[in-house]
Formats: sequence, C-alpha cells, structure tokens
Amino acid sequence: MTLEETLNEGRALETIEKVRQELHRAAVVNKVSASKQECFRCGNEGHFASSELCPAKNTKCRKCGLVGHFWRCCNTKAKHGKQQKVQQVAQEPPEPEEEADDVYDSDDTVSNVDQQEVRYVFAASTEDAAGEKVVCCIGGVKIKWVVDSGAGVNVMDNATWTYLKQRNVKVISQTKEPRTTLKAYGNNSLKVLGQFRASIATKTHETIADVFVVEEDGASLLSKTTATELQILKINTDMWSVSPAENAIGKITGIEVHLQIDPLVKPVQITKCHIPIPLQEKVEREIDLLLAQDIIEVAPIDSPWISRLVVSPKAGDPSAVRLCVDMRAANKAIVPQHFPLPTFEDIVPHLRDYKWFSKIDLIKAFHQAVLAPDSRYITTFATHHGYYRYKRLLFGMNIASEVFQSIMERVLKGISGVKVFIDDILVFGSTKQQHDAALKAVMHRLTSHGITVNPKKCFLGKSEVTFMGHVLSADGV
Repeated sequence: MTLEETLNEGRALETIEKVRQELHRAAVVNKVSASKQECFRCGNEGHFASSELCPAKNTKCRKCGLVGHFWRCCNTKAKHGKQQKVQQVAQEPPEPEEEADDVYDSDDTVSNVDQQEVRYVFAASTEDAAGEKVVCCIGGVKIKWVVDSGAGVNVMDNATWTYLKQRNVKVISQTKEPRTTLKAYGNNSLKVLGQFRASIATKTHETIADVFVVEEDGASLLSKTTATELQILKINTDMWSVSPAENAIGKITGIEVHLQIDPLVKPVQITKCHIPIPLQEKVEREIDLLLAQDIIEVAPIDSPWISRLVVSPKAGDPSAVRLCVDMRAANKAIVPQHFPLPTFEDIVPHLRDYKWFSKIDLIKAFHQAVLAPDSRYITTFATHHGYYRYKRLLFGMNIASEVFQSIMERVLKGISGVKVFIDDILVFGSTKQQHDAALKAVMHRLTSHGITVNPKKCFLGKSEVTFMGHVLSADGV
C-alpha cells in the first residue's frame, strides 16, 4: 500500500468515526420537553443530571456556594445576609429532654438500627426539593419539612442540624456512628454524619422518630412512616384494593369477546395427550383450580377443534405445573382483529412535564376477559382424563393482545392522565393532587368493571417508574 493510499484510508476511517459519533449523539434521549435539552447542572447536552459523567455533579457553585452545579447554571436567588436553608417559624416550650451536643456522642446509640442497613431517600440532593412542605416542631423548634412518601427515613442536612443546635433543640439520644447506609436517587450513597432521636409534632399529633443528618445540602425530608404517624400523609388503601380476596382473578363485566372463526379452515383434532405419570396429579390439581376460578369448563366430546396441552414446571415452585394450550393450528382459523397496539413513541409525547407516576399491574389480565359462549369451542384441549375449554381469553391466542388492549381502552376511556399498554396501566400527573385524582378515577373504573390488580407488582405515587422498558421520571426518559 502506498503512502497516498494509506492517507486516503485514514481520512475515510476518520470520516466514518465522526458520522458514528453524530448518530450516537442524535440517538440520546433526554428530557421529554419541548424546551432546550441540556443538563441543568452543567448546561451541556448528551447526559442526564443524575449521570456520573456530569462534570458539575460534585462541583461547588461560586455563586451560591452549594455543591452540584456550575455557577452559570445557578438559579438561586440573591439573599441578604447569610443564607439559611431553614427558618424558625416560632418557638414553643421544649419538652424535658436533653439538649443537643455540639458534637455527636458516639456512646449514645439509637436503638432498632440493624447492622449495615440500607435505606432510601429521593429528594435529599436538591435545595428546593419537589413535594408538599409542612411545618413541624422537632425538639421544641419549628422547621419546614418536605413530605417524601418515597423516603424510608427522616433526613436533614448539616446546616439544618447546626441551626437546631443553636436554638437548643431537645433530643432523646444521638450518635455519630449510625449503622445505616442512605442511598438517594440513582443509587448514590449519602454521607451520613450522625443520627438523633427526638419528638416531632404538629398542632394535633406527636411522635418519636429518628432523624439522619447528612453532609449533602438539601431540604429536610419527612419519611412516609413519620408523616403517616403525624396524619400528615394518609395512604388510602381502599383506592387500589379492588378485590378483598388476595390474588383473586377478576371478571370483566359488560364486555364479552366474540371471535371470528374462518369456516374455510379445516378443524384440527389432537385427541391424544401424553402426560408423564409423575406430572398427572399436578395437572389434575391445576385443572381443578382453573375450574374453581371459572376460567375453564368441561368441553363436549364432539368439539370440532381440539388442541394439544403443553405442561411445564412453574419457575421456583417444583410442586406445581403451568398449563399451556398449543393454539398454533387454531390460530390459523381465528380471523385477526386489527386493533393497533400503541408504541412507546405514541405514548411518550403525552408525558411531558409530569412528575408523579403510578404503574398498575393486573392479575392474569387475559383471564379476566370473558369469551362469548359461541367462541369457546376453538379453545378446547385434551387432557389424560377428558376435554376442557376456556371461558376466558387465553395466552397463546393470536389476537389476545389486541383484544385486551381494546377492552382496557374502552374501560378507561375519558380519564385524563392515563395510558395503557395491554395489561400495564400508567397513571401520571404534574402535581400530586392531579396524579391522585387520576389514580382514584382509574381504580374506581377498574372496580366497577370487576377488574382486579396485583398489589405486589403495583407502584403507586412514585417519582420514577419503568413502563414499556423505559424509565420515566420528572427528568424525562
């Protein structure tokens, strides 16, 4: 290869690399907003504010003195005199407790703290954390708190702790060596300086709670537990408990699924069912359960369609089996229903500027949709002791996803702040009040139609959820 050929090849490779980098930058998904897509910490594009790649994440601002952004991105308003993150609202007579020391006493440890316990908080790294602010008296001093239902513990920064000590806050006990690790948004660890226990009170209620002091600047966070004990936060479990029976499979009322069967397709009958003897008893138990749940029924022996039963062990439960009907032959006779499934690109434009999210998961969603009696024969399957057929929509049917999508859109029609992808329901709002109103409307609609949810897989009132394989948060996607 000559020198000129080598140079030409090098220039070509350099051009290809530049094009690749441009395509990579164009593919980066940042904040879901029509505004300028840039990191609010450093002002650069191509990463989120929570990314470890952000050069300003651990940088001290020359304007306000806080850590976490460059001075050119600072939004802090100028204040006269020394900045104070928390102001005393009023002074009430303190309870007869000990005064806080200038330093933590390592001999006075707080009980009920497990070794290497990990707790999570979500708003501790922002000076003006999003959330509802309330005034509570802690150890005789009133300060403002942010109610954070996602926080497992009460948290305040060192500046607030210093402010409380200057006003002779009364504490029950304190330690500078807590055995708890705190993690914030992005799984980032917070530097815990100490922990103390004190009385936290409103005008009408009082509780004793532990508070962690962290080095990072931020608002004082009132945890879900403490806020609930003070009756500041009320968790309305009736809002989403749509069935008194745990793991009960619902039955959608008022809607039946009618299948269109192509009469020109020749029916297939697979009457032989070879189930290994060790699995037969487990199959019988599963059949009895499906009968009791009103999901299947005994089928006539002259059914024109009979499909093969596939038996597989349940993951994590060797004593149980999973029954699947091989619908490949029957699907050829089921006329497709062309109801479009939404894509993530269809849904994401509707999520702009929303900060509160809930994701609702349904229990065996397809089995909650009722098949019309004249459509059930094509689901018949053979077992080692007879024929059965489905009374509900089943997995493996080629139109199941489209049919269930159309049902859920009919059920939730007219409710703002909700999107559905088959059996996953996303509820969102720009404020907690807006989110809660939408969530209550969705739960009421599900209840009225006999639909049950799986509480163990529901995520309610969160600042971040995963939906259709993407993480949604107040910062975008």
